[in-house]
Amino acid sequence: MISILQIVRQTARDFADPQLALPFHECGLDSFDLLEIRVRVESEIKQAIPDGRWFSFKSFQDIQDYFDDNGAAAVADSTAPSVTSRRTIAVNMPQMVLGGLSESWLFKEIGDIHWSMTCDALQRESDKLTDELGNRLYATFVRVRLESSAHLKKFRENERLEFQSRLSRFGRSMFFSDLTVAGEEKQIDVSLMTTFSLRQTDNKSLLKGEPLIPAGCKASVCDSLPRFAEEYRETRKGDKQELALAGEKFTLSKDLIFETTYAMNPYLDLNGVNLLYFAAYPMISDFCELEFVENARPDLAVSRWPFKASTVARDVYYYGNCDLADRIVFGVNSFALEANGRCKIATSLFRESDRQLIANIFTVKHVDE
Repeated sequence: MISILQIVRQTARDFADPQLALPFHECGLDSFDLLEIRVRVESEIKQAIPDGRWFSFKSFQDIQDYFDDNGAAAVADSTAPSVTSRRTIAVNMPQMVLGGLSESWLFKEIGDIHWSMTCDALQRESDKLTDELGNRLYATFVRVRLESSAHLKKFRENERLEFQSRLSRFGRSMFFSDLTVAGEEKQIDVSLMTTFSLRQTDNKSLLKGEPLIPAGCKASVCDSLPRFAEEYRETRKGDKQELALAGEKFTLSKDLIFETTYAMNPYLDLNGVNLLYFAAYPMISDFCELEFVENARPDLAVSRWPFKASTVARDVYYYGNCDLADRIVFGVNSFALEANGRCKIATSLFRESDRQLIANIFTVKHVDE
């Protein structure tokens, strides 16, 4: 017999029996927790729960009652060999900025590769992806981490980059890709994770959704929630105390040593469906970082900072989106310039209207003398 309480406790260890009867919005779990629990339930019963049925549940007790009354007979997911991608690109002016590889372009390219593989696995074009109820679904990047063996200004014009990637999934809605970008005697390792969202009224009202999984879906299935997603959940909930990135350690803190506001640029920051583009988050952070350096570290010569500081690694945790009419509050959690010429900076992005945290960004940069 399936025990919903035991499944929930795999995500929330301290979840108590009386909380089963509480409405989802009162039980102390967020949307990502609920998505993870749905995946765990479906994995336990080896079946996909129809969206119409899932959305009828108002509490975990409703789910328990359903299985107590009806059992769990259904068709299990079937999978075939994994989806992979390979492309080669020569670095030229569209791929460059400040004398090196453009991180903005790189984020867009790896996002395109991941999304193309996902659509291939789901056997649908992107504008035709829907849930069981026919609602249009959008890819929601949850976490993107890249670590390079050399800072981005080491990549040169006309250098050839070879992208190789592989797609996997956990349940019906969590898709992962591991990707390498090989240049001349240097390499960038990238991990990406996406879920799916449907939009109700605006960019603040995004709900988690699940796409239809076709028979013979080629994305390989993870037996358990990948550590990459576990770290995301721990960081989002504030349970993680330390983060490692490119050999550097970050101590996680909600405190801010600096903050400013940013007005979104519709020509640069929005994507094709008018959501704040996942590739814009780190660039917004970099843009506001200039103001921090100018105010808090005048010794670093802000006019030269973009030319001196070049990304080695970036880890972006995405929690929410923002409307164009709103503004973004940028905050610096920590900043350290190490003796080895590396800079560690942890930043946060909030919506100004409700002070909701929409991203944590951890960055390691090489800084020239």
